[in-house]
Amino acid sequence: MLSCDSCHEAAVPEGPARHIRCRGRPRRAALCIVGMTMLVIGPLVASAAPAAEAATANGSVGPYAVAAVRQPLTTNAESPVAHDTETDALVAHDGRLFATTDQWEYPGASPAGQILVKDGPRSPWTVFEQTQGLRVSEALDSFQVPSDQGLGAGHSLLITHAVIDGRSQIQWLLDRAEGFSPEDSFTVPSNVFDVRSFGAHETHGVWAVYAGVEPTGILRGTWSKTAHTLVFDPTPELTEPRGPPGVPTQKVTGFANCAGSLYVTIDTKLYRRNDDGLPPGVARWVLLYQEPPVGVSNSGLRGLSCITHLGSPSLLLSTEGNGDVYRMDHLPHGQLDDPASAGPGDGLRGLNPVLEFAPIPALRHMLAAQGTTISATGKGSIDYVISAYNNFTTVKIDGVDRQLFGIEHA
Repeated sequence: MLSCDSCHEAAVPEGPARHIRCRGRPRRAALCIVGMTMLVIGPLVASAAPAAEAATANGSVGPYAVAAVRQPLTTNAESPVAHDTETDALVAHDGRLFATTDQWEYPGASPAGQILVKDGPRSPWTVFEQTQGLRVSEALDSFQVPSDQGLGAGHSLLITHAVIDGRSQIQWLLDRAEGFSPEDSFTVPSNVFDVRSFGAHETHGVWAVYAGVEPTGILRGTWSKTAHTLVFDPTPELTEPRGPPGVPTQKVTGFANCAGSLYVTIDTKLYRRNDDGLPPGVARWVLLYQEPPVGVSNSGLRGLSCITHLGSPSLLLSTEGNGDVYRMDHLPHGQLDDPASAGPGDGLRGLNPVLEFAPIPALRHMLAAQGTTISATGKGSIDYVISAYNNFTTVKIDGVDRQLFGIEHA
């Protein structure tokens, strides 16, 4: 739901070690310290709130307020987790809560990431797996295994990326397994910088999990109904060419299984997969939309998610930079044989974005109501926003589906 990156408060206990840190792009003004916000959007409503209190536009506590209680990752000063400065992902899986953390910019011993687990609401966080990588992964996900895949109903698969025993690998486990095993892993190429996202999709009785690998592209792991594991093909289904220095073009920022098809965002581009056999000249992945050029080091499209709008499936996504949230309706059906030629700002087959929410004016209004005036332009203004770093989460509030997501700004 919310993955903290770029500028945010470190996930360490209260005390002298607590700090603000920035990374991933040129350092910005100290305004980063007010940059963690949670929002809820729904039919004709959008409210922005600091993490500890859900404030309405006039600064009062709103109807969706949830008390935030700080919980240390560990109380053991000897634990490597005591130095963790970044929480990348939180995922619920088979009754447990998993997290990936790391020690970004930690100069001491063991500057590596870990996978943590919380067995219940009142249980402490414990180390599920220690890794040797600087970061575990921003990609940690759980998928329901379809009931026709050899296991029956009620099974789920947890998947992530980590450096284990010197190997960079994708690894997965079923249900409440007590650990990852070498048999359920896939070693990625040595030049891989990051596995950024996962998606899952079933077509004609074949279920597969897809990994967004930078710079390799999209790798497909097909589920074996007899061996009860994934079998990854090392040949990517889609690869983007490398862009000029400072312009990302190969970061697979998200997947969404929507209206019977699998969608993916790779920086500024939105693709949809053709599942069936391909006639000559038809691409496996078809480019549907391309965002206009974004600033240097920005990743373009974020938060790709499937929602229901007016009774039909739609895509929801955001643009890194201004953080604007867009909805895409009237998703195409069947095989797409259009050439992958959508130009910047254009969509194929009438797939064009509808603006749902513009966070910068909303944040300025909210902060002003709380006594902090932010300039509209120039020094001290909000000039950088990420909305829904990983995805939007649909929650039902008062019987209405609303989308919950995190936001950071500087």
